[in-house]
Amino acid sequence: MVFEKARSVIKTSVNLGRQDEGVERFPANEISRNIVKGVFAINKAVCSIIPDKILKKIEHRFYDKSQEQYVAPEDKPAFDLVRASVNLIAAAGIILVATSMKLPLSTTFVSFMVLMGTSLADKAWAKGSAVYRISGVLIVVGGWFLTAIIALSVSIVFASLLFNFKIYALIALVIAALLLIFKSHIFYRHNRYKSEVNLELADEWFKSDFQKIESEVREKLSFILDRFENYYNMAIDSLIEKNRKTLARITVEIQ
Repeated sequence: MVFEKARSVIKTSVNLGRQDEGVERFPANEISRNIVKGVFAINKAVCSIIPDKILKKIEHRFYDKSQEQYVAPEDKPAFDLVRASVNLIAAAGIILVATSMKLPLSTTFVSFMVLMGTSLADKAWAKGSAVYRISGVLIVVGGWFLTAIIALSVSIVFASLLFNFKIYALIALVIAALLLIFKSHIFYRHNRYKSEVNLELADEWFKSDFQKIESEVREKLSFILDRFENYYNMAIDSLIEKNRKTLARITVEIQ
């Protein structure tokens, strides 16, 4: 179970830094949207100053010949060997320097921030995915700081309890810790079982009668296309008029 949770943490970091777009785990928020708007405004101003020849040379440096060959999505790596080498060397170097200076540096934090930095430098965050990736980074980093604050507060409370109630507080805290570990284990297994059941249901649905699938898909497509035309026209008009309220309302209705 511990190794599975560790793999899920690594999966979160890799998904936030992957080269290609796909299903994003974290939702967008207003802070990430404003950050992306500001960065694109700065980028537009800088690109207007730089000559086109230099911009084309820079763009050519990011061209990857391996993109010309088709690779199945499940077999495609999240990033290339160059970025993987930079991630390894940069993270190892920072951790080495911090350890030599006797600094209590979190290796997970360093590895995560290096991965996010190299993915940003490698243009892995496109216009469509940047909002979700930045939102994910803010949630993860904010979660770490929140965890530190909670750990400090809980440590003060536990120390006070142990000082005042001695062995009775120790027994109560051990029982509470065991209950929390058990609850966390059950919650993790429940989520994993739920995801496995959803995959099994999807496989059964695809393996069922083709006629039934065709009729269901046709009904849903007709319903979606009827509403899509109205939403599309409203979205285009809102973009032209820069009406963010209408766009937000359309987004909520579509979801």
